[in-house]
This record gives sequence, C-alpha cells and structure tokens, in this order.
Amino acid sequence: MPSRPASAQRMIREEHFRQMKKSAVFVNTGRGATVDEESLIKALQEGWIAHAALDVLEKEPPSHNNPLLRMESTTLTAHVASASARFDEARKRRVGYELSLVLQGMWPVSCVNPSVLQNTKLRRWQPVSMDRGPNS
Repeated sequence: MPSRPASAQRMIREEHFRQMKKSAVFVNTGRGATVDEESLIKALQEGWIAHAALDVLEKEPPSHNNPLLRMESTTLTAHVASASARFDEARKRRVGYELSLVLQGMWPVSCVNPSVLQNTKLRRWQPVSMDRGPNS
C-alpha cells in the first residue's frame, strides 16, 4: 500500500457518522485506515447509519472477531473494488455479476464468510457445498 499522510488516518470519525442520515449507506472502496473502524461499528450498532459496504478494512486480513464480519448491516467484498486503470475487464465483469446476483435476491458466487448467507433473505441457487471457501 502506498504511504499516505498522517492526516488521512481515521479521518472519518464518530462525529461524521453522527451527522449522516439514519438511512445512509456508507461505502469505502479506498483505504481502510481512513475510517475509524470503532466509530463505524458504533454507528451501525446504534443505528446512526443504516448500512456499510466495505471493500477495505482498517486491518487486512481482518481479525476473526471483527464485529463487521458478523453484522447484517454490513456488506463486505474481498478488496476487489478498485477503480484504477489496472482494474482488468474480467474483474470488472466479476464484480458486476456478483452485485447483480445479490440485487436479484440471490447468493453471490463467492463469499468470504458463506455461513452467513443462510441467515439472509437471499435465495440459494448454487448446487455447491457450504464448506467452500472464497473463490473456490
């Protein structure tokens, strides 16, 4: 990861989440360290915002006990939502396909934590085992 100024560390804090609408969806596809993750977790738990969609986390890979991994109000992707010129066409299509499945109410093909899928309103359509890992 390229170095970034210290001023960018945790620049989105509790005060910012408190100012958002309760219906807000917070999206971070940039740098995980720019968000105070504890404040984000608090904002979701206390209903200051409705949802968080995160492609990056403050610590990657995340700890197994990171609350964001278990929250229904959080959508996580496997750090693949880059918008750079290096983002190849196949990955763009894959991200689009995964999103289209979820938006149609179906399970995505790849899921970092597939055991959470059975607790959602999404429909299972794949004839695959729940024991599969991401991208297998």
